Amino acid sequence: IIVYGEKSLTQLRGEVHKAEDRVFAMFNSLNSDDEFDIHCYREAPIGSHIKRRVCRANFVKEATSEEARQLLRGQPGVSAWTKTRHKDKLLQAEMEALVLERPEFLKAVNEYAEANRALKSERQRRCDGRVTTCRK
Repeated sequence: IIVYGEKSLTQLRGEVHKAEDRVFAMFNSLNSDDEFDIHCYREAPIGSHIKRRVCRANFVKEATSEEARQLLRGQPGVSAWTKTRHKDKLLQAEMEALVLERPEFLKAVNEYAEANRALKSERQRRCDGRVTTCRK
């Protein structure tokens, strides 16, 4: 007997996270600079206790930490956003180059994109314009 059922939105979201983790793990092993390594974790935004998944490159995490240290010391400094703008462009270029050079990386990126599309499509189908949170 084979029983087919729908995956929950939570299961689909988990598949997106696993695919994203595979992309970043592969990117971290292939990229040219450890500052570009991307790690995901759960954190609550300022003013909230609800944790969310965030993924940041090492250089962003370091710039944000440095900005916080300067604020605590009362020292004026350059914002983390300003410090990371140039490196964001370099990171994007590195990712694009790896997609072109490494078929296995392109495959992982495509699998992530497909998992993300499936989640969005299913969420739209089940929630159909509801303003409140949909957890079907």
